Amino acid sequence: MTALGVVILEFAACTGLGIAVLTGLRISTHLRTDEKITWAFATGFGLLGWLLFFVGYVEGLRTGVLAGLLATCALGNLLVLTSTGGSWGQAVPRNLGVAGTLAMSGLVIALSFDLAEGLSPPADGDSMTYHFALPKQFLSSKGIFFTPRAADGAVPLLVQMTYVPVLALGGEKALTVWTMISGWMATAFLLVILRRFLEDRWSLAIALVFITTPAVVYGAGSGQVEIRNALFVMLGAAAVCHAVRTGLIRYAVLAGLAAGFFVGAKYLGLLFAVAAGVAILLQRNGLKHGIVFGVATLAAGFQWYFWNWQHTGDPIFPMLYGTVEYTNPDLWNDVYQSGFRSVFETESPAPTNLLWFFGYPFVATFAGLPRFESARTGFGPMIVLMVPFLLAGLWQFRRWVVSHSLFSFGVIVLLFYGFWFFTGSSQRIRHLLPILPLLLVCVSVISHRWAAQHGALAPLAGAIGLTCLIQIGGHGLFALNHGKFLFSDETHQQFLSRNIGAFAAVSWINDNLSPSDRVFTTTRELVYHIDTQIIFGHAQFDARVDVSPLADDPKRLVNQLTRLGVTHYLTDMSAGAVGSESPEPKGLELWRRLIPMGCLVHVREFDTWTIPSRTLFEKTAPDGHIGLYRLEKEGCANSAATGLR
Repeated sequence: MTALGVVILEFAACTGLGIAVLTGLRISTHLRTDEKITWAFATGFGLLGWLLFFVGYVEGLRTGVLAGLLATCALGNLLVLTSTGGSWGQAVPRNLGVAGTLAMSGLVIALSFDLAEGLSPPADGDSMTYHFALPKQFLSSKGIFFTPRAADGAVPLLVQMTYVPVLALGGEKALTVWTMISGWMATAFLLVILRRFLEDRWSLAIALVFITTPAVVYGAGSGQVEIRNALFVMLGAAAVCHAVRTGLIRYAVLAGLAAGFFVGAKYLGLLFAVAAGVAILLQRNGLKHGIVFGVATLAAGFQWYFWNWQHTGDPIFPMLYGTVEYTNPDLWNDVYQSGFRSVFETESPAPTNLLWFFGYPFVATFAGLPRFESARTGFGPMIVLMVPFLLAGLWQFRRWVVSHSLFSFGVIVLLFYGFWFFTGSSQRIRHLLPILPLLLVCVSVISHRWAAQHGALAPLAGAIGLTCLIQIGGHGLFALNHGKFLFSDETHQQFLSRNIGAFAAVSWINDNLSPSDRVFTTTRELVYHIDTQIIFGHAQFDARVDVSPLADDPKRLVNQLTRLGVTHYLTDMSAGAVGSESPEPKGLELWRRLIPMGCLVHVREFDTWTIPSRTLFEKTAPDGHIGLYRLEKEGCANSAATGLR
């Protein structure tokens, strides 16, 4: 089956599952056609990831099973034929005028930039480490397995499970195109919501702002989950609004499912579930709706927390270390807990006080601290440019703000941001991306209403237009890297060599090691592309192989590697050579002490490059080396004294 065919099948599976749920809840008949498509996709996307956990749990991740599951789910689309309400004409924007035509043209340009990324090989670091790597490894094992690595292993993986079928049935090309399509659907959902409150030309302009936002450009075409979690946020918030407006419990059920999908996709979903739960309580049927919402959230989001608890005793591993009893003490210890906390503390450089609470959005926009990553994954200038319109609108319309249908959106945004900021979560601004669509809706609707009443639409349009021009320029610069691949004779391997500094090791390993070999490495961006069995180690996040800064026992290191069945060690060779004047190597350099012991035998060495920018960087001379070593248990000097077992 072609890659495109697989993507179409999975898209149909998502909409089929979604329309079945919406029909069962008697919601679909009350939606416009464009709403029906986006609501169904978001619902089905979450439900497909939910179902695939159980398929993986029983080791059913096989091509026949996955193809049958997608085909069965796609049959749900037949329910569209029996539903009523809306027409296809409603899905097409109308009366665009010059401004709307320009916005539509900008969207076409942005989509073409995204297409270039979707047709290029994957090279994003986080995707190579786990977003794409874990689904690939799950497929190799025919089922899911527990990865006791904090932050990117033992985490909720609902979104990543949707990558499994496209990778299994259509290969890497289907995987990258699927991430592109699922990223586009977040923009489509935002556009659909905006059309409820604004003219089509304004809705298209705000959608263009969103799709070219640096944080969206950064993550939408990769395996990053934030943009896809925005689907669950928009679905949940829209359902909350309908529950408040109509008093119908069916919308509380849908809101709970959406919140549960976010919970099952990322720990930050827990904050959204609380925020949306509070929003749904603020109505006359609040208690009844709140109970239903909570049950639905638990049902849709429990599985990965159960999975963690089953293997460690900690449902949010390793955050409850020291509070709950761990079932396997080898998976975590005090040293790694201390290292994990120290790394986590660096993720929140801004003090958690009221001054920074209000100042963070402005600082992150204009002069963000490096840890915010706002220079390349920020939200752009539009919201800040709209602040004067927003404040004026909030003051003028203060009496009807609470009764407006978007009040729930505002409550969710403020509560989620408050929880995120004051609970000490990572302050990388892209982690707020899931609620950005709700913020854009609130800000743009209030600003437009005020500007329309005061003859100030021209400056408002100017702010939006300026933002679009700046962001399209940045988007185009980002796309240059992928354009080089598409419009030249560059091969798949050459592209990856240009974008992944240590990729030279991958080709040799894939060509020369056998499927029974198992490679240990701490070089994260190589994990996905290595076809041989691989174990990714980390100095602060994975205690199975102790390479923490305090590690100083080569015997223990060999025992841990042997216990995991490691046959080869792939490591950075650029620093800390034995025999230098520096202290004895520890942690990540401990492997060097295994060489004179006869435990590691040099196999091959590869040049590496530092790549500060995939867009602007041109590879010149190597600035480092990565080495492959074979683990020789029998060759270790004085095996008995070494303590091998």
